[in-house]
Amino acid sequence: MEVIGEILRSVRNLVCPRKCMFCGSILKLTAKGRVCFYCSGKLPFYLGIPRCKKCGRPVSGGNKYCNECVGKTYEISGIYAPFLYKEPVKSAILRYKKEEYRAYSKTFAEFMAVVLEYEHKKMNFDCIVAVPPRIRRIRKTNYDQIVVLANKLCGEIDVPFLEGVLKQKEKRKKQSSLTSAERRENVKGNFLVGKPELIAGKRVLLVDDVCTTGSTLRECAKMLKNAGAKSVHCIVIAVSEGENR
Repeated sequence: MEVIGEILRSVRNLVCPRKCMFCGSILKLTAKGRVCFYCSGKLPFYLGIPRCKKCGRPVSGGNKYCNECVGKTYEISGIYAPFLYKEPVKSAILRYKKEEYRAYSKTFAEFMAVVLEYEHKKMNFDCIVAVPPRIRRIRKTNYDQIVVLANKLCGEIDVPFLEGVLKQKEKRKKQSSLTSAERRENVKGNFLVGKPELIAGKRVLLVDDVCTTGSTLRECAKMLKNAGAKSVHCIVIAVSEGENR
């Protein structure tokens, strides 16, 4: 059966060749994942870069916390990401938000799994929970890229994904159109835990695609902790570079 599978994959690649998810070049038949040799050497990896202990964003000068997080207490135990939110990863993520690019999810999940192994070697998470989308967008597209991503990550790290735990209460504005201060206000009180019994006493891994200001992740983490979660760690594809938020 394994040989037949290899033959079928080879035929499929000949008829519809796989392309690099970052530059669009056609991949070799022997290539693993969706990244070409050229792009693999120029991706903005986030491993080994000093980061804020509270929000996971880059810091400088030997600081433990970024300017925004100094003196503040959050419900998040840690934020991890394989990439900085810059090209060519930024464009790939924006494409992934459209359903026709959902195949990117497996490669993104593989990178996220590597980072979790590097940053959090014990992998002692009890469940995976996804940040819920804006209701208006789901009604329009019927595609939730975070749920797809969480499902792929579930298979990579062997931690169960609990779908539908977090929900949005209102039709909030799109976060990307707001300032940092507006983003914090926009998400306040906007999430609820629909199935608190599923996460009570558990170590939750919260999944999203991008961390820009951290407002959404912090609000979701707060609601999960209020509902009884033991701890909340977060994993995203990429985090924004700027230290000041």
